[in-house]
Amino acid sequence: MSRRECACIGLRRLLALCAAAVLLTATGSAAASCPVLPNGGEAEWIDPETTVCSVQRCTDGDLNKCLASSGQMVTMQLVFSDEFNKAGRDLSVQAGDSRWTAHKMWYDATADYEVYRPEQVTTAGGAAVITMENKTIDAPVQRIDGSVWNVTKPYVSGFFDSWNKFCFTGGYLEAELQFPGDNFHSGFWPAFWLMGNLGRAGYMKTTKGFWPYTYSQCGGGDAGLESPDAVAPQLITACGDPEGFDRTKYDFQPGVGRGAPEIDMVEVKVASSVDEHSLLGEPDMYGIQRFGPYADPQQLVPISKGGKKPEALNSMTLQVAPFLPNGTSWNNVTNVGGIDGPGPLGPGMALPGWKQAADGTWQPPSPYTHTTYWTNDGGFSYGMLKDFPANWKQFGATPDEARENFLLLMRPGSLIQDSISVFANLNESFFNMNSANKTNYHKFGLDWKPKEYVRWYIDGKLVYEVNSAALRRQDNGTYETFERQIPVEAMYIIFNFAMSNKFTKVDIDNLTFPAYYKVNYVRVYQEPSKVNLGCSPKAYPTAQWLACHRDTYIIQPEDQVLIPDKCTNFPTCQSEYGVRYEGRTLFFKNGTKAAYVNVSSPQDCCQMCGSFPECGGYTWEPLSGDGWNNTCELKSFGWERVPWEPNAPDCHLTNPPSCRGMPISGVAYDANSSVPRANMGDVTTRSISAAASISRAGRAAGCLLGALAAALLMLL
Repeated sequence: MSRRECACIGLRRLLALCAAAVLLTATGSAAASCPVLPNGGEAEWIDPETTVCSVQRCTDGDLNKCLASSGQMVTMQLVFSDEFNKAGRDLSVQAGDSRWTAHKMWYDATADYEVYRPEQVTTAGGAAVITMENKTIDAPVQRIDGSVWNVTKPYVSGFFDSWNKFCFTGGYLEAELQFPGDNFHSGFWPAFWLMGNLGRAGYMKTTKGFWPYTYSQCGGGDAGLESPDAVAPQLITACGDPEGFDRTKYDFQPGVGRGAPEIDMVEVKVASSVDEHSLLGEPDMYGIQRFGPYADPQQLVPISKGGKKPEALNSMTLQVAPFLPNGTSWNNVTNVGGIDGPGPLGPGMALPGWKQAADGTWQPPSPYTHTTYWTNDGGFSYGMLKDFPANWKQFGATPDEARENFLLLMRPGSLIQDSISVFANLNESFFNMNSANKTNYHKFGLDWKPKEYVRWYIDGKLVYEVNSAALRRQDNGTYETFERQIPVEAMYIIFNFAMSNKFTKVDIDNLTFPAYYKVNYVRVYQEPSKVNLGCSPKAYPTAQWLACHRDTYIIQPEDQVLIPDKCTNFPTCQSEYGVRYEGRTLFFKNGTKAAYVNVSSPQDCCQMCGSFPECGGYTWEPLSGDGWNNTCELKSFGWERVPWEPNAPDCHLTNPPSCRGMPISGVAYDANSSVPRANMGDVTTRSISAAASISRAGRAAGCLLGALAAALLMLL
């Protein structure tokens, strides 16, 4: 080990001690009030101010037994908690909080009205508080091709998570929450959710091919993938590895499909308070189909003409991929409960509490819950169809009949994900009515048993279950999707506060700012014999994949601490956006500069650099003097780091966009090294050796890298 590596490791240990000190300061004490479980529990994860040290849950696989109080009851013990009682906590990455990171980014996937900034997340009054304000500010966004844009928006809010810090697999998760705004005006979108650690939420290149896959079958799952709008195919499948790729280099197990599944405990929406029209052209003040006694589906009077008050709803969802084939469903399309009851629930789905009277009418539970149908615009789902058919009469003789029949026949998903989802109605007590001083909170819980079931709770009541039967194999004669899994990946916790027309219509003229989303506490409980904590468990490791794709997961220098491991088997890079490395360009023996056009992503540029020992860094930029040509320029050592000066306004995602991304530069690291490649002196004109071992470049895109390296050698 070199002296420089020793120094770097020593610094990492010092930073870890400092982070621990920050935690003790934040919680106020090092002594936990709840016992630490001996089989994998860790004291650092338990807030000493937590007093509820255990919960009892029925974990019987037969939900009916649980509802009849005859199922197996299990006492789960506290393994993680944060009470947020210390005021003024800083959750920015620079602060080094051991549990959470508040992010600086724009969320491209949902085209949000706001950007996220760390300063919008703090603690006050015994809660974590996310504040949304009407303030113009910018933030970066990583797009699905790996490019980074700088986006300016007129609103700013907060997003914090435990990615690659705290993860868990199975157990009971609970948080007490208070939602922003009121239950009348639509637009606010507070959320509380989980994602598998292989995907970094908001960083679209990292989720490509992972989100929201819960699939470990070789074959099937091709439905919809031929569409250019579809989610990317699963990256790490249960089949054998393609030529040039060896998953064991990342500690992945052969024959195991990997993914970044998503479970949404909370996604709150108020049905559209903006007058609009339904799919069939009638006036529709709802924006989505209504069920049950709180709304009459036949009442089609706009709000401006005395229509009903919109409802506040919480969406509870298991997001999965691959898709079911068109014309199939996890719902039971023959279920006559339909629009007047809990909805057409299929095998493996349950809405406990619904009762059917002798006359056939349905009595709803409290909170009132019902099935949902999704599309990208927050309304109806068309399955593999992009639009509701113009000839609606094929579904029924009248518009009402066509609408109901279409709801029953469609596949309730999109080309992005299958969303096994229900809504629960929320009354005004769930909202703070735009006041920063409200003290009303409600509990939202999730009981997750990998491979078996997911159960959602509101205020201690079991309101929804999805079990493995809902993810059964289905086919439509052309496509087949085998059994998908109740998530088995280690997952991290996310809280964010957004606005997007993709979830509900934003009634921007009637929303009040600043607005506040509050988290009173968050706690995780597990069975003492099944403690499973950590973001890289042995059965489903993530550490080496993240370390060897550091330049994909990390785009800001301050975030480098979020991936503490070094890549064992391959060269890698530490990258930063908005910077050029100027000077010290590498040259070939024939005097040609080592600069290439049409290199599709900065990650490919990093791989090219890593394949040659003489390369110490690189700059990739979409724009050069010749136009938009994705130039990759390889550097030796001793370059000048020059901040980027845009020649166009910040991106506002206009069409065409006002810019197409910023330069991204990176420093190369050899395999198993935590320091940059050593200074080799003045190598401005050093030739790249034709004998450079292409085998050094073996990351996930091995075939692509081989082709790129071969192209380089052909130019020598």
